Amino acid sequence: MTGHAAFARKFYNNPSTSDVTLTFGEERIHAHLDLLNEFSPVFRAAFKSDRFANAMTRDYAIQGYPQKVIHSMIRYVYGFELGLGEETTSE
Repeated sequence: MTGHAAFARKFYNNPSTSDVTLTFGEERIHAHLDLLNEFSPVFRAAFKSDRFANAMTRDYAIQGYPQKVIHSMIRYVYGFELGLGEETTSE
């Protein structure tokens, strides 16, 4: 496990340290803007948009992709192994 992975896993879905909540389907994951911005130009562009910057809440809905794919991608950002065939329950 790399240093990044060990460090990032501590913050996965942690509401006490998060500054954004990602929603997709029935799932909600507490996440971190800086980490998502670093790993994804799509998130970076979305979070810089006026609609998000001026929002009262820090909720971001992800649509148009299977929940399992979204969940796996977010877990990957937080240092977990990428595995679309795995069970993707929250930890």
